[in-house]
Amino acid sequence: MFDVGVACQSFCLAAKEQGLGTVIMGIFDEEKITELLEIPPERELAALIAVGWPDDDPQAPKRKAVTDLLEYK
Repeated sequence: MFDVGVACQSFCLAAKEQGLGTVIMGIFDEEKITELLEIPPERELAALIAVGWPDDDPQAPKRKAVTDLLEYK
């Protein structure tokens, strides 16, 4: 699953560079989507990524300062 996550992240970042929006879906009706996409039984579907042209380009939230996140004891 680690490799799936890295692959999804890389795909989404590459799509963003092309002006596309993405949504990674980890919860779905596996039986129905496997049939729809004609995925062979020896393969496992780990995630779906919806891709499209976004209606807007929201700004990322401001990051918290490191001092707000770390505590030294």
